[in-house]
Amino acid sequence: MKGRTAGFYHHRLSLLHFWGEKTAAGFGAAALGTADGYSSCLAPGVFSSRFWALIMAKQQPAVSDPANTAILGCSCAVIKTQGRDGHMPKPKPKALRAQVREKAKPKHWSRFFPKNNLGKSGAAAAERGAGSSENRRRISSQKMRTPSKPQQDNTAVQNFRACKPTLPDMRWLWLLAILLTLTCAPAERRPTLAFFHWKNRLALTPAEKALLDSTRCQTLYVKFLDIARSGSGAIRPYALLEVADTAGLTGRDIVPCVFLTNAVFSGIRADELDDLARKTALAIADIARQIPTTRFSEVQFDCDWTEGTRAAFFLFLKKIKPLLPAGVRLSATIRLHQYKFPNRTGIPPVARGLLMLYNTGDIHHPLEENSIFQAEDALRYVVGAPPRYPLPLDVALPAFSWTLVYREGHLWKILPQGAEPPPYDGEQYVRTETVDTTLLRQAAQVAARVALAPDARVAFFRLDSAAVSRYPAAFLSEMVELAAGARR
Repeated sequence: MKGRTAGFYHHRLSLLHFWGEKTAAGFGAAALGTADGYSSCLAPGVFSSRFWALIMAKQQPAVSDPANTAILGCSCAVIKTQGRDGHMPKPKPKALRAQVREKAKPKHWSRFFPKNNLGKSGAAAAERGAGSSENRRRISSQKMRTPSKPQQDNTAVQNFRACKPTLPDMRWLWLLAILLTLTCAPAERRPTLAFFHWKNRLALTPAEKALLDSTRCQTLYVKFLDIARSGSGAIRPYALLEVADTAGLTGRDIVPCVFLTNAVFSGIRADELDDLARKTALAIADIARQIPTTRFSEVQFDCDWTEGTRAAFFLFLKKIKPLLPAGVRLSATIRLHQYKFPNRTGIPPVARGLLMLYNTGDIHHPLEENSIFQAEDALRYVVGAPPRYPLPLDVALPAFSWTLVYREGHLWKILPQGAEPPPYDGEQYVRTETVDTTLLRQAAQVAARVALAPDARVAFFRLDSAAVSRYPAAFLSEMVELAAGARR
């Protein structure tokens, strides 16, 4: 019965390393004879394996050995129950063993292992195990044969305990982490207002500068040049910007824009592509030197590329990037059909895209109601498009009007609103298209359904005297919030 009870106690001892640090450390100090007891926690099971090895060899462990002292302290009851012949007594009947276990079952761990007397209990048990004359003779001979185990160095364990943070220290660390998170959080990014300047001569009027100031416009997209093919098929620049006056540009971000027709990249040769990239970069730099009071961080390329020309246009963008000043990023305009079918038309290799939310109708049809913007036409491209375009998106809203001149059923020329076409003897049809505040609000509502960038620019095309007279500054600021989804 005592052997079974000792086995029960030994099982409890081997599980102590799963409990708290103090309990494990106290037991380890008594078991292994160390100052802190961490060795017993790091090597559970050392008691049973070593003890039973000695028992099977019919040897009595030496008390002078600290490890053997631990064995004696932990398993003294088993040693005591061992007979003279080295065999264990037969176990008691099962019912009697259950009664003894129930009586011996401690109500609390502290009753069975007193915290302050563990060392004394182990020493007393060892003394009892070595009480007989035969055991004393075995222990004496074992002392002569077995060298004492050196004391274990626990300096690293003590240093670990000294450095272990307490609960109040952890609370301060959590508080410090929360404060750092709040103070280092990035500022909220808001949409901003921008305008397009699409004239061939740069000289802002006082009314245009007043509109820029009243709307707090910090970004102005300025067309630097057009590039197209001549009648002979040669690629050449058209309509280079004339910088007449830089008043009103100080402190604003100027984004140079280059318009390229789709025909430029149709059938272009590799040597022509290299030459086009080099000449375009030189033209941008030459015009930019005429505006010394502004800063340039972006260049935008406007091209209605298709599936057949996308490879050449994308390669052009890659070739011109290293020819621009360091730190200048590229952006590209995104037509509605390019927005809805990105797998078909491709994604340009640029940093940002600008969705052109206008020119939704067929400008070549003489009977088109309004080719600039119709909400029904725009929604056909927005609904069913991928939920998010692969590039950060800005958006351009229509804020212009024009006069379309058709001759013999075909579009002949686009004129500013109010301009009179020259006389023509044949069939001629003139249509003026305008975007009023109602259509502009509808365009902003459609833009609100697009996943724009958090810091999106809402740009109005374009800045001229008609926009100044037609759209109040407060109304334009409201459209920026509406297009960004702030007032859905």
